[in-house]
Amino acid sequence: MIGGISYYKSTHHESASVNLTAQPNRVYQVALETIANISTVQVTKKNDSKHLIEMKQGTRNISLKVKALGPTTTQLSVTSDVEEGAAGSKEAILARVGEICDKLGVEHHVVEKK
Repeated sequence: MIGGISYYKSTHHESASVNLTAQPNRVYQVALETIANISTVQVTKKNDSKHLIEMKQGTRNISLKVKALGPTTTQLSVTSDVEEGAAGSKEAILARVGEICDKLGVEHHVVEKK
């Protein structure tokens, strides 16, 4: 299955989400492993039962949510503050979602919403 990563940016937030054919617990575990390997990201709050991770990267607040859409269908969403004048935030958020997709073996592409 190919995952279409939806990307949206508003004045204050940007988000990327993708629906995956994978069990929610597996997606959440891969997300935790991925985040643990990013030295610039600090996990500030984690709720395993809700599959929610809140983080900081510099002054940017980031949240990652894994939501079950069915027994083997999962939505992965990442939302971040928009930092004024910060370059590369779009690429960073898409890279994180893409990296999780890669580790799950899901082909993916970006679909931008305007």
